[in-house]
Amino acid sequence: LRVLSNMLEDNGYEVRKALNGKLGLRAAQASPPDLILLDIRLGDMDGYEVCQLLKTHQQTSEIPVIFLSALNEITDKVKAFQVGGVDYITKPFQIEEVLVRVQTHLKLCRLQNQLLEWNVELENQVQIHTARLRKALDYEALLKRITDKVRDSLDEEQILQAAVNELAVGLEAVGCDTGEYTADRQSFHIRYEYITNEIPAAKGQVVSVHDLPDVHEVVLQGKEVQFCVWASALLLVRNVEQKYAILSCPLMDERGTFGAIWLFRHRAQSFNEPEVRLVQQVATQCAIALRQSRLYQAVQAQVKELEEMNRLKDDFLSTVSHELRTPMSNIKMATQML
Repeated sequence: LRVLSNMLEDNGYEVRKALNGKLGLRAAQASPPDLILLDIRLGDMDGYEVCQLLKTHQQTSEIPVIFLSALNEITDKVKAFQVGGVDYITKPFQIEEVLVRVQTHLKLCRLQNQLLEWNVELENQVQIHTARLRKALDYEALLKRITDKVRDSLDEEQILQAAVNELAVGLEAVGCDTGEYTADRQSFHIRYEYITNEIPAAKGQVVSVHDLPDVHEVVLQGKEVQFCVWASALLLVRNVEQKYAILSCPLMDERGTFGAIWLFRHRAQSFNEPEVRLVQQVATQCAIALRQSRLYQAVQAQVKELEEMNRLKDDFLSTVSHELRTPMSNIKMATQML
């Protein structure tokens, strides 16, 4: 044992010795080594039993065990491998042979551990990509649901209310609202909203763009903006006491930005790229639906105007016809009297 320990230490290995099986088991469990050299004949138990106990404990089950023994029978070697040994060196051993076998099994152990780490990392990556794919499918389904709802309606209120409801629930936001800028672009009118009990209502309020000039400037340029704002900047609109992560996405038509969608989350939850892209797509669909709705309303107004003009024309013709018939009746009656 002393010769073997000195030989390994001289070649740069850190060696811990145990004089019997129980001490070896305790030492291995307290501080698991990279490799165990195990004699078969020990004072209190044989090496086979020690190896079996090592393999039953999670901390020591993966440690490679090399048996050292003067027993040279095939049955002894087979039993050593059956109880979990990775190699078998017969005594008297050659120093060069022991070193080569130790180096080989340490290398194999390192490669196996590295492979296990890679497998864990690969599994983590698979889970991450699977979660992203599932999220992407969820977002695709959410976009389709919102698109179907806004396209099936020509009512502006239904279009925008459906959009804020679905976005807030689908993106797990504490609030979502939408509205329009005034003609002079100095104010923003909050027209529709969806809120949880964590954020006060602001529907119907008119907000000055000067409260958050940098944000509104970007939105009015047709770009989305994500920012985190202190409660003091929102106190003018909502009576809040904490900081929020906010995403604002413009609603645009051929003349430029006419409104915006605003989403609110807790400050630790920013909006990632797929979520921002989803809101942009929803904003585009809402703008298309609003354009169709307003076109429909304009056509309906023209139809009503034409109907009113036709009614007035009919009334006029009826009056004229009556006036024309009345003199003729008087002349006919006078002729009959004469």
